[in-house]
Amino acid sequence: MSLAGLLSARDIAASSRLLEQRDRRALLFYGVSGLVIVLGSEAAVFHFDLANQYGYLPMLTRGVLYLLLTTLLWASLLRSNRHAITALLEEKQDFYESLLLAHDNALSLKDSYTGGHGRRVARYAHLIAGALGLKEEDADLVREAARLHDIGKIGIPECILNKSSQLTAAELTIVRKHSATGSDILRAIPSLRRLAIAVRHHHERFDGGGYPDRLQGMMIPLASRIIAVADAFDALTTHRSYREASPPHEALDELVKSAGSHLDPDIVSAIVRQPVRDVLCAAHGEML
Repeated sequence: MSLAGLLSARDIAASSRLLEQRDRRALLFYGVSGLVIVLGSEAAVFHFDLANQYGYLPMLTRGVLYLLLTTLLWASLLRSNRHAITALLEEKQDFYESLLLAHDNALSLKDSYTGGHGRRVARYAHLIAGALGLKEEDADLVREAARLHDIGKIGIPECILNKSSQLTAAELTIVRKHSATGSDILRAIPSLRRLAIAVRHHHERFDGGGYPDRLQGMMIPLASRIIAVADAFDALTTHRSYREASPPHEALDELVKSAGSHLDPDIVSAIVRQPVRDVLCAAHGEML
């Protein structure tokens, strides 16, 4: 994993533990080698009968103090190095989170719904990923991709994004390019490149009727399938100019109707059961 802002809090903690283990090994090696050197020098002292001239205690104390002081110095230097590296990782993570927020805010300038929508979908997608048992780093990737899943809409004219009436066929064609456009944008940014695939395919349908590549079933990346469910849940529970928002429990029931056609049935099945159902509904209340 690079330092380009792709480290979660868990990754930073793991890196800190690895550095600490490295430091222990370095100190152990130094301590053993230092002990060998001290014992060798003391043997030389006795061999040349220096102890009779200066006494045994000063000779022994000199070696022990040398080993103790240099070990403490090395421990301090290694600890300082470890803290500096950990601080750098945290700084890079903060930068990465700021980058995600900046892109999301850029969308909000064009369409307030799309910007807030990204934050909500990211929250729901992360909860769904956790409910499916994904590892924390994989759940974080899903959350990040969900945050930026509509980044391609930044290239769509506001008159289309904010249109309250039904879109024409030509306008719909423009809108449907946003997932591929978003993927291209993310591919061009090294720290966001790993999110591109999930963003490209978040509008694929489980039955193969989606876009842009008409992928079907398990051919659709898992992250994209999770985002699709979170996206649909937020769309149903958010008020728009052309329809009223549905209560979250009713929205979840509506998702069941799309399972197997639009949405992955296994993911839908996982989130409509308790306690995941209640967690999603509670999250919806928090995001309002």
